[in-house]
Amino acid sequence: MKTTRASLTYILVSMVVGVILVSSIYQYWSQRKVIAEWSRDKAIAEIRLLTNDVSTVLTGVTRDLFTLRDLPQLHEHLNAITVHLRERTLSEVEEFYILFSQNKQIYDQIRFLNEKGKEIVRVNFNGDKAEAEGKLRLQDKSSRYYFKKSIDMEQGNIYISPMDLNVEHGVIEKPIKPVIRYATPVYDKDMTIRGIVVLNVKAQYVLDIIREHQKRATYGEKYFMLNMDGYYLLHPDRKKEWGFLLDKRQNILKDEPDLSPMIAESSQGFLALYNDELRKNIFYTYRRIYPMALKPTYQVKIDSSEQPGSNGNSKVANLYWVLLSAVDLKSLDPTFKKQTLSLLLFSGTLLVMGIILASLFAWRHSRPIQNLSNIATKIADGDFSARVKVSSQDEIGKLGNVFNEMADALEKRQEQEKVFQRRLQEETVLAQEKERRGIARDIHDHLGHNLAIVRMKLQELQAKLPDGKGKVEVEEYLNDSITLLKEMVQQTRTLIFDLYPIMLDDFGLAQTIEWHVNKFSSRTGLNSEFNQSGKIREPSRSVSIYLFRVIKELMNNALKHADADKIKVELIGSDSGMKVIVSDDGKGFNAESVFESAYDMRGLGLYSIREWVSGVGGQLKIESVSGKGTKVIIDILIDVKK
Repeated sequence: MKTTRASLTYILVSMVVGVILVSSIYQYWSQRKVIAEWSRDKAIAEIRLLTNDVSTVLTGVTRDLFTLRDLPQLHEHLNAITVHLRERTLSEVEEFYILFSQNKQIYDQIRFLNEKGKEIVRVNFNGDKAEAEGKLRLQDKSSRYYFKKSIDMEQGNIYISPMDLNVEHGVIEKPIKPVIRYATPVYDKDMTIRGIVVLNVKAQYVLDIIREHQKRATYGEKYFMLNMDGYYLLHPDRKKEWGFLLDKRQNILKDEPDLSPMIAESSQGFLALYNDELRKNIFYTYRRIYPMALKPTYQVKIDSSEQPGSNGNSKVANLYWVLLSAVDLKSLDPTFKKQTLSLLLFSGTLLVMGIILASLFAWRHSRPIQNLSNIATKIADGDFSARVKVSSQDEIGKLGNVFNEMADALEKRQEQEKVFQRRLQEETVLAQEKERRGIARDIHDHLGHNLAIVRMKLQELQAKLPDGKGKVEVEEYLNDSITLLKEMVQQTRTLIFDLYPIMLDDFGLAQTIEWHVNKFSSRTGLNSEFNQSGKIREPSRSVSIYLFRVIKELMNNALKHADADKIKVELIGSDSGMKVIVSDDGKGFNAESVFESAYDMRGLGLYSIREWVSGVGGQLKIESVSGKGTKVIIDILIDVKK
């Protein structure tokens, strides 16, 4: 049998073995190697995430280019035969370009150039607003390299330029605007070349993604972006950027000659370089970014032969940029303090393990006791269905089993008590009703009979009065007496019915309630309504009697206290039970306060109703809001009619 001592021994042994095992593994591995590998993996993961972010931005550019190329208004303009039609469609093209630019916000310019290189439409996105360029400011771009290389392309092909700086009127625009140009030829219905659509992608948006990541660097990482020839498009020192356009010949070949060949040969990689002169041990991670993130189903032509700083070679479908990160291991020195860190980590590990094991030990042995206490509290509050969950066979487990046996006995005793109370209540009701029925029969047989005889005698006396001087006066007295007797007879009948509703024996609960509601309405003048639905099963005799009396009590309460204009009684039957709903449109009340006042006799009616309903296994619900009426709902389960 597993004992507490055995559990304690097991925990202590586990703690010792765990500490020794952790210490051995810790001493075995070199902390410097672990951190270096972690740094490399982190750099590779971040480079991959950054290239994915940039590629995501560029993925939709080709689709946008073809959308603008196939714009119906553009082709309607190209095929127009009248000046008016050409001007109207050109205006529509310009409006569409403006909306498109405003929506996308990544295009510095959207242009349509005719077959001679003249700008026909140009939309600039300045800051946060897209605007069309005036006709007088449209330029001739026939000498620009991107026009020359794209105007001769076949339909369906696109041209992608290297990343460079925007040029206006033959001069690099200030402040500088890095751009990537996407262009595709436009043919009319006769398959004649009519011009090109050009998208100037705001490369600054791409570069800012990398710069924002640079700001969040926590381990001294530095990020660079290179073109195909190794020139810096992005550098922590901005003076080194755009050297191939600004006559600055600084590139990766000069700064890191050992790294340059590797970058030129493979699309991604990792390299550690040690600089003896500067005593720097730097980890480089790089990955290429392709402007076409997915393999296209159309020809893509990339040409950098006319770019300053280019080696003059024409490249087809292989344009890329290189994203490079550099981490100096000296920036990781705080993590390489092996002796101090080892001691702290070892001590901290022992402390944490001690706390955890002590907590587990206390929890393991206190949980059953706490559970036992909680279950005992529930049973004390009347929840005899609660049981202790026994998870062990030690002394506490045995105590839990004994406790559950006691709870079983208490629950069984409670059920027996409920059955006894229910039977006692039913027998009490039947005994009361038997006594009331006897009293009602005596009143009917004696008092009611005698009142009827007296009324008949007075009527005979009235008929035998001799004519004379005092006949009229005597007849008036007799009429008053006969009227009073009629009222007494009616009051006697009402008293007999209140003592025992004999209609329940003859017609059942539903018809008796309906008769009473109609009688109540005619007697009081209050609008009263009765509805029944579902399968009405006749309950036992005692339940029928008490339900009828409850409905009478609720209707009388509504008449006396609610100031209601309408009372509605609903009887809803089902296979297993019955629901009674009594509602009015009166002033409402606070049900809880009425139940609380039962002890000072003001709420005894509702309180006794609730106790009776609970005694027969039913439920009572009162919905009442001040000024919005009251609804009393009684749900009971019924057995076969007794």
